[in-house]
Amino acid sequence: MIDVLDLHLHSHFSIATSKKMTTKNISYFARLKGVTIIGTGDVLFALWKQELRLDLEDEENGLYQFDKLKYVLTSEINLIFEKNDRLRKVHLILTFPSFESVEKSRNLLRKYGDLEASSRPNIFTDGVKLVSILKDIDFDIQVIPAHIWTPWFGILGSKSGFDAIEECFENNTDKIFAIETGLSADPGMCYKVNSLRSFTTISNSDAHSPDQICREATILKNVKGYKDLFSVIKNPLPDRFLFTLEYFPEEGKYFADGHRKCNFFVLPESVKRSNCSICGKPLTYGVYHRVLELSDNFAKEDFSRIKYVHAVPLKEIISQAIHRNIKSVSVEQEYKKIIDVFSNEINVLCFVSNNDLLNALPFEIAKGIISIREEKVIKIQGFDGQYGKIIFN
Repeated sequence: MIDVLDLHLHSHFSIATSKKMTTKNISYFARLKGVTIIGTGDVLFALWKQELRLDLEDEENGLYQFDKLKYVLTSEINLIFEKNDRLRKVHLILTFPSFESVEKSRNLLRKYGDLEASSRPNIFTDGVKLVSILKDIDFDIQVIPAHIWTPWFGILGSKSGFDAIEECFENNTDKIFAIETGLSADPGMCYKVNSLRSFTTISNSDAHSPDQICREATILKNVKGYKDLFSVIKNPLPDRFLFTLEYFPEEGKYFADGHRKCNFFVLPESVKRSNCSICGKPLTYGVYHRVLELSDNFAKEDFSRIKYVHAVPLKEIISQAIHRNIKSVSVEQEYKKIIDVFSNEINVLCFVSNNDLLNALPFEIAKGIISIREEKVIKIQGFDGQYGKIIFN
């Protein structure tokens, strides 16, 4: 059985998140997308935890279930601390094997931050201590650096990050084995950096609305429970860790250097830093620039430990193909027709043959999907919090 994993998302209690992010809606949209295992998000937040306890059925293997969808208990935190005379703000995904471990973690973490002030709480301690606290509670709690390259909150981000994972977690680095690529990077970019090659890159949606679920995902095979899930990630053998589903990095919000207020962006050819050509203010340095800084092999071979596939969400493809707004009734109608034929979105994007697409779908839509599979696209780069655009030929 193919398992589609999306660990990172947010509940309706999160700031700037759709009120539709309830268990019922998450499950419905996850099935449309083809997800089989999904993170709860925000499980450290009391009100959401209460909803989850009512909704989820314990499978007694570290996973939970609602309406035939498997759930992993997850939460994102914002770790805040000072190190080497620099304020650090690092987003981390935490995963838990049980509600008991969630509650024990809440009891200890509330000493370091107000867990009810935000569904992504600020925790005021350093990475070394956090890992020790959580592993002492339950060694099966996992800590995964989130969207590692984003400028302000990625562990390797240009604004408050480090130059290596080890600088954050020191002697506890051996307890970290997975990192999240984020929308503006893919495994190939991550593994250009030598120090990252000992980690497994995974991809998740960081969804704030139901439509965003599975815009990035990790594709595994025959997951038998929580421990088995993380065993597969820790040791990504190709017979069980199949590939990750990735945005084209250029479509992510922080790929290029840029200044959104001036609508100015540039893709650097070197690590030299520059200012906005319009207003003269410093640029927000993008993921490409940061990878370039930390890698001496950027233009050389692909060091990726895992396979990965670039894709564009199906509604974006339909929107381009039929020349209608992505939120239009026409796009929604075409989307539902396609799902009726091929069961879910990830089948359409990744698994259905080109011939079957051409035989079953309107030609321009099938052509768009195939063009994206073959990477015959024009890439308009995202920058400074503004999404890029992928246009198929």
